[in-house]
Amino acid sequence: MSKKNRTTKEHFMIFQEEARYWIERFGLKNWRISFRHEHQEQEAFASYGYNIHGHTIILNLEPDWEDIEVTEAQLRRSAFHEVRHIILCRLRALAMARQITEGDIDEEIHNIIRIDENAVWEPERGDKQ
Repeated sequence: MSKKNRTTKEHFMIFQEEARYWIERFGLKNWRISFRHEHQEQEAFASYGYNIHGHTIILNLEPDWEDIEVTEAQLRRSAFHEVRHIILCRLRALAMARQITEGDIDEEIHNIIRIDENAVWEPERGDKQ
């Protein structure tokens, strides 16, 4: 296996830096988030795990990218991708639950919309006519 396909400590630092940027940007302050750099039984550049009730998240960078060369752009994209999973993980848990109400779904939809309003929407655009 080529060294180009293995993530290093420096790659892991870039991954964490980018994830922290988006965590801050989306205001995901109600989660305890930790990072790992270890092999998981998934075919992915990065992965996540969560505990809804404990509000904990683990973001993981895969050490072995097999046939794919590790690039800074792909590291940053992978971090962004995993942070977006944080935003959607409660909706995933609700979808998997046996007992769910319409109110539960609406509450989570509005939670996601509020995150996007705070992180993406540009209020100054509304002032222009």
